[in-house]
Amino acid sequence: MKRLVLLLFISQLFVNTGFAQNTADEPDWGDYISKDLDTVYTEFINSGASIRLPLHFEPFTQGQYEGFIHKGTASTMIAQFIDSASFISVTTNMNEETFLKQGAELISEIDLKTNEGRQAKAYIIRFTVKETPINRIMFFTGDHQSTLLLTANYPELFAGILKNVFIASFLTVKFK
Repeated sequence: MKRLVLLLFISQLFVNTGFAQNTADEPDWGDYISKDLDTVYTEFINSGASIRLPLHFEPFTQGQYEGFIHKGTASTMIAQFIDSASFISVTTNMNEETFLKQGAELISEIDLKTNEGRQAKAYIIRFTVKETPINRIMFFTGDHQSTLLLTANYPELFAGILKNVFIASFLTVKFK
């Protein structure tokens, strides 16, 4: 009898520890991504738009380009305001062939909405610079009169870390 009780106790112990190994809830990755964004909005010069930048980005100027850089990941963000060009007309003709002609490969095309409710579209492309694969996110949003293009460039090595953070940052865009 003692053996039976001991055997039942041990088997119950193994069953309980087996279930204890499984997590019941998946983490909400959105919480982690939002913590990677600054709490204040930063304006892109000459664009009329501001966003919550990913943390540790600092302003840079190189020739005609002004934007933000993260030196640790060699990633950059710039903005370009396209006046007198509607968002729909700019994005309608963009496809895989468009990027192939420019020496880039289209990885994905994503239809989105900004946090303000504006239509947006992101194109993620890949190209090579000095034997280093680079990913670029081209994020378009706007209205019938103008379009805003936000661009992020980063080494493909960091794609798993940066892609969703950049998209989350771009979705925070606010216009004046």
